[in-house]
Parts: sequence; C-alpha cells; structure tokens
Amino acid sequence: MYLEYYSFTDFPFQLTPDHGFFFDSRPHRKAMAYLTYGLSKNEGFIVITGEIGSGKTTLINYLVSTIASQNTTVAHLVNTRIQADDLLRKVAFAFGIDAETASKAFVLDAIERFLVANHKAGRRTLLMVDEAQHLTPGLLEELRMLSNIQLGGRPLLQTCLSGQPEFRRTLSLPRLEQFRQRVVASYHLGPMEAADTRAYIEHRLRHVGWAGVPGFADDLFDVIFELTGGVPRKINFLCDRLLLYGYLEERAEFAAEDVRSIVAEMEEEAATFLPPEPEAPSAASPSESARPRQSISQRELDLVAQHLAFVEQLLAATVAARIAEDGATGTGGAGDDAVTGDDDGRVRNLMDHVAQLRKRLG
Repeated sequence: MYLEYYSFTDFPFQLTPDHGFFFDSRPHRKAMAYLTYGLSKNEGFIVITGEIGSGKTTLINYLVSTIASQNTTVAHLVNTRIQADDLLRKVAFAFGIDAETASKAFVLDAIERFLVANHKAGRRTLLMVDEAQHLTPGLLEELRMLSNIQLGGRPLLQTCLSGQPEFRRTLSLPRLEQFRQRVVASYHLGPMEAADTRAYIEHRLRHVGWAGVPGFADDLFDVIFELTGGVPRKINFLCDRLLLYGYLEERAEFAAEDVRSIVAEMEEEAATFLPPEPEAPSAASPSESARPRQSISQRELDLVAQHLAFVEQLLAATVAARIAEDGATGTGGAGDDAVTGDDDGRVRNLMDHVAQLRKRLG
C-alpha cells in the first residue's frame, strides 16, 4: 500500500525485530559496549534486560551478525517455558545435537563432546537465550552447570541472557548467588531520549529509500516521543499507522495534528473491540460444560496486554494534552476537572475499560 505511494523499498517500521535496521542510540551504544566487553571475557554469563519493545532482540541479533565470521558457533534458545529436564535437550537441539529421546546423562555428555570438539577446531561457542524472565531458578542452575564444562582450565561455553526487568528479581534470589558470581557483564536497556527518537525514525526511513517525502514537522517528533516514551516498538507501531494514514489521505507532509488524528482512530478501534463485561455465571448444560475452551498461549496474552498498555498510554497522553491545551487557553479548571465534554468523557470511559481488561489479563 504505502510502499509504492512513498517509493519505499521495504516497510520501515515493522514490529518484528530486524538487526538490519539497528540504530546506534545512546542507550543501545552503551548496551553494545557492555555486551562487547562481556564477549571479550569468553566465559560466564552476559545479562541484558529491558522493557517489552526496547530493542533487546534487535541489539543481540546485530551483535551476533558482527561476530558471525569470527570463528564463533552461535545457538539460540527462544522457548524458555520448559521443565528443568527439558533444558539440556533444548540446548543440544539448538546446537544441532540429536538427543531428543536420550537420558539426561547422555545429553550432558553429548553437549560436552560437542563443546570440546568445537574448541579443538578453533571455534568458541555462544548460547543466546531470549525471554529469560521465564527461566526458573532451577533452569538457571542447569545453565550454570553447563558453564562448568572446561578444557585445560578454559570454559567452553558462554551464555547471553536477555529478558524483561523481572528477570533481575529472579537473579537477586539468595539461592542464585553462585550464578551471579558467573555474570561477567550486565546492562539494563532503557528507552531512547527525544533527540534519539527523531534520529531513530529518520534512520529507519532512510534505510528503505526515504529522500524527504513524506516530510515531517519538527513538533511531530515531540508528540511521538511523548506518546511512546522513546520505546522503539511503540514508535514503530505509531509511525507505521502514520504512514498508512498518509497513504489513505494522500499526504506528502505530516504534522503533530496527524499523529493526534491517529490516536483518535485508535481510541475508536479500542471502543469497537472492547468485549462486554462477563455475565454472572449460570448453570451450564452438560454439553456446554464438556465443550473444550479455546487455548490461548501466554505469548498471545502478553501481546494483548502489551497493546492494551500502549492504547492506555495513548489515551492518558490525550487527556494530558487536552488539560494542557485548556490551561493554556484559560478554558478549563484545575486538574482533571479541566477535561470535560462528550469526547473527553468517551476517552475517560475507554481508559476505564482498557484498565479493566488489563486487570482481567492478570
């Protein structure tokens, strides 16, 4: 749609992590420095945490791409919602070792033989673990035991763990003291600042052939930063909608008002798709009781919660903007009383509904 309209070679604001779009913002630059230092140690654990959508996966994939030709064997472990007995098999599978039905002792021995052979071939071995916040203390202890594998006093496996902020709470548990002592580098990836937000948007646009069309007013970037908090995935989500809006409205220039129009559209969408409150439970017929419920994965629930949180933030920002506008023109009172009228009442109701939905998601 808008690719042809704006003569782009690709979608500049995809939600799927793509290290080809890596942007060297100040937070990401510091994170890269910590990761590079950790890799230079060639042992133990590297830990990187950050909020959902902060760019952890893009950062790590970019780092892996820079060392791909440096005699390094890299394996990825993405599904971390597993039992302790399955972890070694998952690690073995990630390195291409066939041990699906083998005993734990056999799997451990197979991994050790692989690591030794890799080392003798002049290659280092790196395990990348995503969604580390789901790892239990028992699983982390299993990973620590793998880090004990050595040859001639040299560790044969290094592990990089990335996860959401709650992963740090897990690591702080007293029983994981030995694990913490193996962490050689750790960094929390925060959001971008306002200046980086503008540079990030323009960087991604230039990556797909942008040459100034569409144009963006200076105040637009301030509004985007205010609404997204400098979180890359939220920026991508909002900018993608902005470009779609521009295509539909045949716009070659964007202003802050266009972003606010998109926010209004999202408010309407939220109102359209909000489900009704659950009715009081009633006696179900045997056939209804036996009917299987649709299975929803935790990842799907996390995604829904993420989008609800973003919509809630947009709604709150809309209210704040209207309060500021009323205060500047002298048309409103103090505090929340400045927000009045049917439209603002609708925003308030939407905020209440979104908050209730997030509460129901846990």
